[in-house]
Amino acid sequence: MNMGCLVYAVAFLMAMEPEPALGNGPEIKAEEIRALVEKSRTFWEVPGCAVVLVHQGKTVFLSGFGVSQAGKPAPVTAESLFPLASCTKGFTSTLAASLVSKNKIAWEGRVQQYLPWFQLKDPLASADCRVRDLFCHRCGLESHDLLWYRSGQAAEALVKKLALLDAAYPFRSSFRYQSMAYAAGGLVCQQASGKPWEELIQEEIFSPLGMRDSTCKTPTVKMASGHRLNSQGNPVPVPAYPFSLPDPSNSIYTNAQDLGRWLSFQAGCYSKLKKGDPYCREVRETHQGQVVLPWDEFHKKTHRFTRQMTYGMGWVIQDYRGMKMVSHAGAIDGFRAHLMLIPEKEFALGLLANLEQTPMNLALSNSLVDLVFHYSPADWDREIKAVQGQEQKAMADQWLEKKQKLIADNPRPIPATGAVGKFHHPAYGVATLEKAGGNYRFHLGELQVELAPLGGSVLGAIDFTFGNPLMALLGDSNGKVSGLSVGGRLNVVFQKKD
Repeated sequence: MNMGCLVYAVAFLMAMEPEPALGNGPEIKAEEIRALVEKSRTFWEVPGCAVVLVHQGKTVFLSGFGVSQAGKPAPVTAESLFPLASCTKGFTSTLAASLVSKNKIAWEGRVQQYLPWFQLKDPLASADCRVRDLFCHRCGLESHDLLWYRSGQAAEALVKKLALLDAAYPFRSSFRYQSMAYAAGGLVCQQASGKPWEELIQEEIFSPLGMRDSTCKTPTVKMASGHRLNSQGNPVPVPAYPFSLPDPSNSIYTNAQDLGRWLSFQAGCYSKLKKGDPYCREVRETHQGQVVLPWDEFHKKTHRFTRQMTYGMGWVIQDYRGMKMVSHAGAIDGFRAHLMLIPEKEFALGLLANLEQTPMNLALSNSLVDLVFHYSPADWDREIKAVQGQEQKAMADQWLEKKQKLIADNPRPIPATGAVGKFHHPAYGVATLEKAGGNYRFHLGELQVELAPLGGSVLGAIDFTFGNPLMALLGDSNGKVSGLSVGGRLNVVFQKKD
């Protein structure tokens, strides 16, 4: 190695050296933790949350904060149930890890070996798709969340719709979050074991860990109330999402007390006593990066002590102040969850909040790590709030640009007749467009959204669960409406039905 390269290498290694924490950590001071949680909860106007911290197999902090429902006195407690939403994915990958350790499935096993009916639109991708591909979101599809959201359909029916979706990018080339492909991983576990996914979760995870209150369906008791911010910025209750059927990618409910047992197991797989355990070896495999995540300006600003972020199998892997961090977030109507591990310290924390899409969880997770490991504190609440404002403005600007381009590409006014009616897509089925006063209304399954005419043949969603997509009525050469292009999270074209 020449001297120039040596100097560069030394400088690079010095830059990568972790910021030292005082002592071995973590140091748990309950009153400081309580004060920090309350400060963050108040800042983000979250009605209630539950927090659990674990270290070396023991729960070292456990508490509820605030209220279960805004305007009512009932408190959130360590026993209050919350939906984990996408944090369910770590349970399903851990279930798979258990089966891999028993040689019932293999990470590199072809999906069609377990599910002969499994298909993607590309036959080569269908034949080569492996179990690992399902769990790390690299099957080539966009999210298509509205296929499963409030559909009421069983996992197998949803997974079969993957064959009807066009690939958004080459198979196995990059990351795109895809819950239905993940659900296919749960069906692989089900097929290999001959038992339903929810029964396997109970037998392999809930019962052994003593997670007595956890469930795979929407609970009817001890459930916290979900909220979202109204137009005045105040939290208002929203109905619970109806998981009428178990979903391997989304449907687990738990409380902070049970969550401590789950996190202790995950972090405990790094103890010296578990080093040679086959099950823990495969659990640790789920914590290894499989595909690099996009590293845009938003992520750089909200993760300024991180240099790279990857997705494992049901977990996000990153560095934080020189330590490996394993985490995942989950969000569903009215709620947000956040789980985080520091493997080398056998430390983990869980945050359950009853406010939809609140950034509190990320800010508070970082603040708690800084506190218990004695890092120089950052004001994560204000930092992330500022970045959120910048991101919202950037997204609004992008929406305006897309609107202007779409109007320029579709300048014909909406015809007085023939615009409304039924539209069809092979995977999504039938959607309906109808007049609603001076606006329009779009129906898809149980979903409906008000649309305002924006110019030309373009319509814009006024308020929608998955952002505010732009839609355009498409015409044939005779000027007759032939289809409806739906942007945003759907990004598909529905053909007009006669």
